[in-house]
Amino acid sequence: MTVGASRWSARSALERLAASGQGGHSAAVIRHAKAGELIVAQGDEDANMFIVQSGCVEIRRHVGDQIVVHGRVERGDFFGEMSLLESQPRVADVVALEPTVLVELGAGALLLRIRRDPTLAVEMLQKLSRRIRDLNEGLAGETTPSDPLGLLGDV
Repeated sequence: MTVGASRWSARSALERLAASGQGGHSAAVIRHAKAGELIVAQGDEDANMFIVQSGCVEIRRHVGDQIVVHGRVERGDFFGEMSLLESQPRVADVVALEPTVLVELGAGALLLRIRRDPTLAVEMLQKLSRRIRDLNEGLAGETTPSDPLGLLGDV
């Protein structure tokens, strides 16, 4: 096995997809965002997902008059999958924190990529599982025996 081939196989399917960009007829589109640029807006009805090729974005949600930051997504990770998979409006804004390059995928392009490389689906499921675990741990820290769902807050 050549060094290049072993290096290629050591990279995750998400990293390979982010690095490959458009590549052939996959219908993936490369998108460039400037620092501070709104990439998707809460309530939008488009249904594409994005893989961060370089840079960093922040996930923000409007709750009343406040903006709640949900986290950051960096190189090799993805966002927008909820709208793509559920055909529902966006639940948060995504803003570039620095110049960012994204691979934008519609449902057809994602399905094509998964057919070509099924490990992509497994990696996405692992990342989604980790996000759910992190959310559960965060919620567990906000609960008490008298308020197991964490609904009462600081009443």
